[in-house]
Amino acid sequence: MQVLQHSPTCLRTGATGPGRGNPPSPGGACLTPPRRPRAAPTSSPLTRGHASLLPPPTAYTSSESSTRSGSGSPFRGFGKPTARGVVKPKAVAPKPSSASAPHAGVHDSAVLRDAATSVRVHVVVPRCHTVPGEHLVLVGDCEALGNWDVANALPLAWCSGHMHSGTFALPADWETIKAKLVLVRGRGQDAEAVWEPGFDRSVILQAPKDALAAFAGAAGPATAQAGPKAGPASAMTGGGAARGVRPGVSHDYVVVAHWGHTDATAVLAREVPSELLAMESQLSAALTELRTARTAAAASQEKLSRMAADLASSERAARQSAEQLQELQSKHSAMAEQLTEAKREAKAAAAEAAAAAVAAAAAAQASSASAADVEARVSSRYESRMAELRQELEGVKGQYSGEVASLQQALEASQAKEAEAQALVGQLREIVQRDVGKLRAELSQLVNEYISARQQLADQAAQIEASEKLRIQQIDGLSSEIKNLITKYNSAQTTIAEQQRLLEELQAARGSLPARALDPLAQVAAPPSPDPQAGRDWRSDWARLRKMQAAAANGNGNGNGVVMSHVR
Repeated sequence: MQVLQHSPTCLRTGATGPGRGNPPSPGGACLTPPRRPRAAPTSSPLTRGHASLLPPPTAYTSSESSTRSGSGSPFRGFGKPTARGVVKPKAVAPKPSSASAPHAGVHDSAVLRDAATSVRVHVVVPRCHTVPGEHLVLVGDCEALGNWDVANALPLAWCSGHMHSGTFALPADWETIKAKLVLVRGRGQDAEAVWEPGFDRSVILQAPKDALAAFAGAAGPATAQAGPKAGPASAMTGGGAARGVRPGVSHDYVVVAHWGHTDATAVLAREVPSELLAMESQLSAALTELRTARTAAAASQEKLSRMAADLASSERAARQSAEQLQELQSKHSAMAEQLTEAKREAKAAAAEAAAAAVAAAAAAQASSASAADVEARVSSRYESRMAELRQELEGVKGQYSGEVASLQQALEASQAKEAEAQALVGQLREIVQRDVGKLRAELSQLVNEYISARQQLADQAAQIEASEKLRIQQIDGLSSEIKNLITKYNSAQTTIAEQQRLLEELQAARGSLPARALDPLAQVAAPPSPDPQAGRDWRSDWARLRKMQAAAANGNGNGNGVVMSHVR
């Protein structure tokens, strides 16, 4: 089994059980191991990855294949095995997940989560060769991974070196995930899904030691206050995962999965700095406010659209009123022409009546008896005709004035509504622009603070790295100096041994000396062998070397003096 180790760590493995399409064990029992209590890792929290001042990550394997017997299919899905896995003929291409979509342009916040209720899981496939038209997805037993539906699986983004990565969020109390990699070829209903060979991956999410200690400290008082009536703190949910409540989660997970190696899934639990958590919470709150503002803006826009529709209907009514007014004006012109014609006809009738009167007068002159009757008849006819014309004129004037007054009132009402709608639209635009500007400024400030904090962390990491390099250079210099001193010490010992040998040769060449002369030479001690402990403390080695050189010089001087005096 391949295990990623960045620091001394607590290893935890779990045997995968039979997934969909996998056979049960020969004894009839499920191969999935029972849920075991969580053990706190012995290592320090994981580094963030961009700053060397954070401790290294905690690494452990999340799945390990157990030995299986029988002739069952060892992989999820059915079909003909290929070089990569199993081809599932009719599969639906996965739709883009919200986890891979950017959120308001925030760097590395592909998935924002509430630190008290959820954690982020970063999935990395180090190398899986794909060609254009193919893409890799991760499908599993949770909602974020599509609940074993390839159409709703988590798409993994391709990057240089055929590495694939993706991020999704999970509830903080989720401990175990069953998942599998699927290679999708094509798009739409005709897409082809190739499942990776092997059993389902069992991804065990194990929190760092500090997070478990914080959880135990926060859960202790709550359990004591709940009393004997309190229920269990966790329950079994989909996929056989045990759930609990972990307040204040401050870590993320990195899952490293190699295609085809389902028994070597590595999970790194890395701690998130509190500053980044605070910034993420602020950014999440700002995004929530921005979404609320966008919702309000959408509602305002909808209201504005309705008002615009009302305004358009008012304008149509105004145009219709104007058309009706023009029609009434044309009717008025026609009536005026008719009135003029009636006046002309009345004048013609009056002229005819006058002519008739003249004729009647002439006739009266001819017949004086019927003159009064003719005059009375003509005057009554003239008056009746004039009365009819006046009634027609009054009726036309009344109808025209009523229609004109109603149209004028409708036009004034539509103009008032239009002015009110325009004023309300202006107010709404000002409010929305002010709120959106404020939220944009706050969001920009939060993003700038987040970027500056990351830059400060990077600067501090660079400073610490520079200081470490300087210390290493100093230690290398001291080590080289100590090595030089040890070399000088060994050469001095060699010189002393050579002088002793020359002294013995001189003694042998001059013959045996009296015992009295040999006594001082016998007192000269042989040079010591090289000290194996030399170099541990260069100051003590240097003092010992000077002392031995002085002793050797004194011994050689005394021996030479005794020999010369004996020769004389």
